[in-house]
Amino acid sequence: AVTVSTPPPGTGTTARREAADRAQRESAAVADAKRLVAENRAAAAKKLLLPLAVPGAGREVRKQLLETAVLTKDYRLAVEQGDLLAPFREGEEVSMFYVSVGLYETGRKAEARALAERCVAKLRSSAYLDYYAKRILGGP
Repeated sequence: AVTVSTPPPGTGTTARREAADRAQRESAAVADAKRLVAENRAAAAKKLLLPLAVPGAGREVRKQLLETAVLTKDYRLAVEQGDLLAPFREGEEVSMFYVSVGLYETGRKAEARALAERCVAKLRSSAYLDYYAKRILGGP
């Protein structure tokens, strides 16, 4: 006799479907959060993203939450996200910069400087970037 067993929940097709659903929700939330940040509504963006920042959350959710944390001056949350994102990849200089701001503002100035040295030269100049680059890296 042949018996057919059903895989336990969280395995096989069900797990793939759940992962795809989560990825779709995260992608939509990140897009909404970016729009909110562009509208100078970083606090609303942070509120949208916080429930998604659970173990296993996608990298884009963490990077966007990192940005909104810095923009809302929640520097401890920014550093937490940076710790979860590290090591940083090529092309993630903006996130490195936001973590360096969080580190600086929480008193971890040597770590902030080391990270800023890796990313600042690769970023486009802005008043915000220039202000923090001067504070973190020193100089004129």
